[in-house]
Amino acid sequence: MKEWALKWAQGVILGFCRGKIELNRVIGMLRRAEKYGVKSDELLSIIEVIEESPVYLPFMSNEEKRSKLKPLKEIFNKGDNK
Repeated sequence: MKEWALKWAQGVILGFCRGKIELNRVIGMLRRAEKYGVKSDELLSIIEVIEESPVYLPFMSNEEKRSKLKPLKEIFNKGDNK
C-alpha cells in the first residue's frame, strides 16, 4: 500500500507543479499519504527528483520547477504537515 501512496504523492506533486491542484488541497492529499506510511523525508525526496530530473515536466526549466515547488518544500522541511 505504501508503494501506491508514494506514486499517488508523486502524481499529486506533479499536478501541483502543472498548476492543476491548489496548494491547500495538495497539502491535504499529502497528509493522507502519510496515513499510508509515507514520511516527510520521502516527500522531500520526490520533490527534489522532480526539480532536478528532465524526465519530469520537460517543458519547464529546473528553476521554474524549483520556484513552483518551493512552498511545498518549505512546508515539509519544517515538518508542519502533521
